[in-house]
Amino acid sequence: MILTKEQIDLKRNKHILYSKEEYSKGKDSISDHSDQYDFFNQKNLTPNKPGQLFLYEVLSEEYGTGNIKMTYPKLGIYLDCYSADQTIELEWVDHRRSWEYNVKYEFPYENNGVTKIYHHLAADQRSELNYLILWSDQMFVYGCWDSMPNWKQLRQAYERTFWFKRSKDELRDIQLDRILNV
Repeated sequence: MILTKEQIDLKRNKHILYSKEEYSKGKDSISDHSDQYDFFNQKNLTPNKPGQLFLYEVLSEEYGTGNIKMTYPKLGIYLDCYSADQTIELEWVDHRRSWEYNVKYEFPYENNGVTKIYHHLAADQRSELNYLILWSDQMFVYGCWDSMPNWKQLRQAYERTFWFKRSKDELRDIQLDRILNV
């Protein structure tokens, strides 16, 4: 599959916009979810050693619009955290997703008036250092591992994310099926 750089960036930075009303509406609201999975509320799921992998979503307010942006769940590699004006600033790098090794983008190169088009993998683009000050933005953490988690561990962590939110009854049935190997 060949995409443009812009399409790759959109795919990497997938998000959902919520209004302020949706943030606090109902018992399955984002605010209830944040009470359970916020970075500061997690004790055993919060990364604290450089190199740990963690599954996260970031919730941030878009200034001027009043909307709240929730990022797609991603696997990150924790680097460090620093104190920043009565809170902390997190640093991490996103782990490459498997689709990045299957998607190419066109890279035009001009030499002596002749333009050649080369194809590069999306995975060949540089990784970016991500940072977030946990002041008005929030990070939800759903799993933390010292080594690369297997697909079963990742699936259970993804099931806890707000992006793939399910009711408590559905989660109970899934867990029972998992225990009974149905």
